[in-house]
Amino acid sequence: MKNTAIYLILLVALSSLHSCSKSTPPITPEKPIVIVPVTPPTTPVTPPDTTSPPISTAKWIPVKLESSTHSVVFKYIGESNSLLSADNGAGKKVIITYENKQMKGLLIYEANKFYSVDFFRDEQERIIKVSQYKQTEYFDIPLGSYTIEYNEQQQISQVTYYSERNVLLRTKSFAYARSNDQMGIITETNGTESTRYTYDQKNGLFRNVANVQFIALETGDQFFLSAEHNLLSISGTSPKNDLTCSYEYNTDDYPSLINWLTPQANMVFKVSYKTF
Repeated sequence: MKNTAIYLILLVALSSLHSCSKSTPPITPEKPIVIVPVTPPTTPVTPPDTTSPPISTAKWIPVKLESSTHSVVFKYIGESNSLLSADNGAGKKVIITYENKQMKGLLIYEANKFYSVDFFRDEQERIIKVSQYKQTEYFDIPLGSYTIEYNEQQQISQVTYYSERNVLLRTKSFAYARSNDQMGIITETNGTESTRYTYDQKNGLFRNVANVQFIALETGDQFFLSAEHNLLSISGTSPKNDLTCSYEYNTDDYPSLINWLTPQANMVFKVSYKTF
């Protein structure tokens, strides 16, 4: 009996151990932990703007040239670019007259003298003849005239001067060229004398004002020589009349400061503009 009891106790113990082993789930080995590196977000980089700045379409016309000693004032018809007058404030004034919106002539006051100029055009509307008159209280007195010829590029090629009696006085011819650096060159030949004009390639002081070359031809005012481009120098057989010009330009490549150097003086002009 004692042996039977011991046997039963062992049997119960083994049965209990077997039951516990079934209820415990097998241990699954853990998967290895993989660490993925995290890249911080990047800020997008805007590529540099390599395009050229937009070309300005502003059209400038000068209203004043001012130095430390005097100034020249330019007036226009209304808000247009039709030049009405140029006044240096020291006794010289040029008034431009018009007919059908075309320049008809000039009235010139200088040193208590007053004379007028009439322009005559051909069928192509080119100015081909200029007549000069002294103004008096009662009638106009002829002073002389000159004719103008053009080359194929419609540039003035020859000017022939006549007396009040229509007697030939002299002839000036003009030749046009460019240097290796594209500087404009005009050579004026007057008999045995020769004068050379050089120009930059920037926007001329009077680029947007029509017919100023004819005002320069009549009055000799050198600032009117800067039409399409700007005068850099005048040199010739008479050194006392030589001129050298340098410029500072605004953002649209028009002169903002003009430095004129002659054998007699050095003048600096500040330029004021308006648009039209």
